[in-house]
Amino acid sequence: MGPEGSIQLYHSKLKLFIVRNEYKIKEGFAMLKKVVVGSMLLVFVIAIGTTLAAKDVKDKKFTLPVLEKFLLSKSEMPGYRLKYQHKHHWFIGRKNGKSQQKIGVEQNWVSSSGISTYVSYCAFNSHQEALDAATFYKSNMASIFKEGSLTGLPVGDKSWIATQQSQGAAILVVQGNAIVLVGDSLCRENERKHLERIVRKAIKKLRKSKK
Repeated sequence: MGPEGSIQLYHSKLKLFIVRNEYKIKEGFAMLKKVVVGSMLLVFVIAIGTTLAAKDVKDKKFTLPVLEKFLLSKSEMPGYRLKYQHKHHWFIGRKNGKSQQKIGVEQNWVSSSGISTYVSYCAFNSHQEALDAATFYKSNMASIFKEGSLTGLPVGDKSWIATQQSQGAAILVVQGNAIVLVGDSLCRENERKHLERIVRKAIKKLRKSKK
């Protein structure tokens, strides 16, 4: 075999080596993706736009007049401290190929043991708008929300829950013309009911504010 033939044979073997290793790398990433997506999905749900809201983190007491009477206060959250209260961007639909957003408020309540619970609020012009927004939101979360509550009891006008087998849970509730989402990415199965207690407090305040 001449020099040119040897070079071609070397290139062929090198190409085959690269292709085989690319396949192994892709296969490895696919397996890793399955593991990571499962564990991170609920964290993404609970974050509910925190990435967009991060630029507003310096405004620790952001509020909206329509939500002022609705937001939970320190007296209603014993054993917790309010870490921040900032602007939250809710994705509520698409129009002409563009995402539609609604501005709400997100609170981060931290327990004495250092665990964060996120409470997000948004108000709409009507009950139907709130219901449509909640339906769009939960339908775009990889169908991990199911209708119901964490205790089996009715919550608000309509509610959905998302849970992880090991840890993490969230509850999404429509009450009147408003939405409340409460989530904790670290709570275990026997600790999830506190999320429902929190969302019930918010709903109670909302109902009083409408009287």
